[in-house]
Parts: sequence; structure tokens; C-alpha cells
Amino acid sequence: MKSYISSGKEAGGSSFGQRTQEPKTEDPPLSVQESTSSRVKPVGASSNLEDDLEKTKLTSQFNKVLHLKIYYKEESVDPYGKSLCILHGQMDDGTRVLIKRRSKSEITSSHSEVKILRDLKHPGIAGLKCCCEDEKFTYLVLDFVDSPLEEHIRQNGKKTTAYLIKLTLKILEGLNFLHQQNYLHGDVKRENVLVDKEGQPKWFNFSSASPKELDRDGSKMKDEIYRAGELAYFILSGGEKYCGYNYDWNFSELLWDFIKWMTKKGKNLNEVLQHPISWKKYRKLKYLEALGNLNIEVTKKLRHLKNKTHVKFENWKNELIKPELVKKMEQEREKRGAEGEARPYPEDVLGFLRFIRNFLQHRPEEKIDFLVPFSDLFESVYILARDMEWNSRPSVEIIFSSW
Repeated sequence: MKSYISSGKEAGGSSFGQRTQEPKTEDPPLSVQESTSSRVKPVGASSNLEDDLEKTKLTSQFNKVLHLKIYYKEESVDPYGKSLCILHGQMDDGTRVLIKRRSKSEITSSHSEVKILRDLKHPGIAGLKCCCEDEKFTYLVLDFVDSPLEEHIRQNGKKTTAYLIKLTLKILEGLNFLHQQNYLHGDVKRENVLVDKEGQPKWFNFSSASPKELDRDGSKMKDEIYRAGELAYFILSGGEKYCGYNYDWNFSELLWDFIKWMTKKGKNLNEVLQHPISWKKYRKLKYLEALGNLNIEVTKKLRHLKNKTHVKFENWKNELIKPELVKKMEQEREKRGAEGEARPYPEDVLGFLRFIRNFLQHRPEEKIDFLVPFSDLFESVYILARDMEWNSRPSVEIIFSSW
């Protein structure tokens, strides 16, 4: 809950000012009040943290911290019963910052958080500017990020699915970077993601983070990835809570497959970020080409199932932007005497994939965007290939990892 800050000590003895009740009427513009932060001293002056902080790199920053202006705070209690206070402040040079205040009784977790944040430099993580302490609290001064993820979703949830996918992938990229640096966040949830004014999400609150080496049986990593899947669902659904697979929810099969990679298959985030949901047009076409290049023996099973599958595309020849091109390419196939290939192209999805493969390989100078007139082609074929286990074929599997 936001409250205004006035000068003087608050009940808890903080040097940042006294908490006053938020007015019931519409909030006026936030007024900046001078804090009594002259009592705040650099962490380097404390023997508790001195050994683990590079004081020489932070000293110049502390002069600014001593003159911070604070204009509101938000207090909460985490699942472990620890208090958390977030202050919004401004340095003398006008730089806005977030200040995370923790009681010195929790100095061990604050210490670990400082050490971890010093190692993490990534657009998807709220960076540490400096840190300081007073008699009762430690303060982590962080990059300013003003919008909670849930609020951002409420404001932007009606945007295109492509926007929500992009936002989700950015969040997972930040978490994946943390994993690549051999850390676990430890508290993956929407409350710990903030979004800046440019739309860049940033992970926040690393007080529960720990080295991956402490997760000896991998259970914490598995849980973290599952929770990342829940978070992805929350974003892609526009703010709904994940309750497992829901046939009634208006989710495409491709989106469900993406969520299941985290909640069911437990893939690592490096693999998750290679899911087809993230692919650009060129990669999608290379995937269709790889499927069209599969040996006839691999795909013949589908010939017997084609009446049972929803992936048909029987009229694909007439729906092409250049339908006359099909006849021309069929004549060329006749001249080449393509071994083992039916002529003309079969009017089913396998015939269509083979046509796409031949077009991309033999007519690279011509341009046809197969994904425009057939907007459901990629998703339908991907789900089919997944169910038929074609994606595990080496020539197809490489598309999932080589980009």
C-alpha cells in the first residue's frame, strides 16, 4: 500500500521519515520530501559486510545515497514472514531509483542478495546501484522500475497475442540468464517481476536466491521451471491463474504446448526459449522445408491416418497466391523423373509440405510467403509432427537447437 513520506522518524525508528495514511480521495501528485538520510552510512563502514563488498567501486555512489529524496513507500510481508519495504527515491542528479529496505536482523539474506546482484548484469534484472545501512536497516539501491507485472498486464492484456508472447519470452530470458550464472531465484512469481516504461520486464527481489550447487537433487530447479510455466500462463491468458490444462480456455494448441514444456515436460529454460512460439518467419519456413524433406517411409503412416487427422489442406493448390506455379513445378518434376515421388503433388498436407520443400530448394530467387494465405499452417503442422514424433528426426530436431 502506497503512503506518503514526511520528514522525521517513523514508529519503527527508520531514518527515512514517518508513514502517514493515504488519503481516501483521489491521490494528488506525489510530492518529494527530503529524507533524514544523513544518518545512513555506507555498507562498507559496517564490519558485517565489509569483506564482501568492493568499497572502492561504490564509494562515489554513497555520496548520492546520503542525499536521496524519498517520495513513497510500499510495505509487505513475504511468505517466510519477513518484512519488505520498497521505497521510491531520487538521487541529486535526478536519477530515479528503487530502494529495498530490510531489517538488519535479516542481514544474511541481504548480504547474499548484494553478492548475487553484483554478479548479474542483464536487461531482465533490476540492477544494483549501491547499498547502505543505518542502525536498524540495510538498503539496496536499485534501477528504477515502476510498474508491477500484474498492473502492466491489466493495462496491456488486450494487446495482441504476439505482444504477450514477446513479454513472456523477455521474462524467461532474464530468469534463464540467472540459471546460466548458476543461481536459482527461489521465489518465482508475478510479484517479483516489474516492468519499466519501455516495456522491459525485470526480475526483482533476490532475497531467496541461492547457488544451483545447493540444489543437489534438482528439485528446486524443477519447481522453479514449473512456476515459470504458471507465470507464463498468467501473462498469455491476460491475468488468469494457472489451474492445469483447460479445454474451455481460448488458448491455441501451440500456446498450451509452450506451457507444457515447463509444467509437464520440465525442460530447462534454454530449451523453452527455443520453442516454436518464439520462431521468426524464416525459421518456420525452414521447419516446414525439413518436414517436406522427410523420407516417404517416415511419413507414409499418415497416409493411413489422413481421414482421422484435422490437418488436411486438400484445397491448397487453389488457395496458393500463384496456383499456376503448381502445374509448372509438376511438369518440371515429370522431366526430372523424381524417384519415388507421386506426380502430381497429392492434395493433402504431405503433398503441400513436399511442394514447399521443392519450392524453397529449387526456386530460391522467387518469394512466396506460405504463412500468409495459410495462417494456421505452421501451428497445425507442428502439432501433427509432434504427435507423429517427426520432430525427433535428426533433420527436423536440428531446427529446434541450431538458431
